[in-house]
Amino acid sequence: MDNVDNVYISTGTYGSFGQPDLEFGPDFKRAISLVLQFEGGISGDPFDRGNLGGSLTNYGITQSVYNQWRKERGLAFQSTRFISALEVSQIYYFKYWLP
Repeated sequence: MDNVDNVYISTGTYGSFGQPDLEFGPDFKRAISLVLQFEGGISGDPFDRGNLGGSLTNYGITQSVYNQWRKERGLAFQSTRFISALEVSQIYYFKYWLP
């Protein structure tokens, strides 16, 4: 997950999640590249509002958002520590970019 441009942006299809296959557009690619420059990696900062209750954020995604995302897809909960590059892209796209 070191190279944002090659890892996150190249994973833009969603067929396995019951969504139509689609590619991220160029505007989303630019936006997520910028966001992930500031939201990279695991954070357990107690002053970060996303870390309420001592949970971790990873790539700017809180544990509660990740739990909801996995629940909606019938997947078992797991720590944000194990979030995949595809999940990061999908969460940003469907939960933040489209709305």
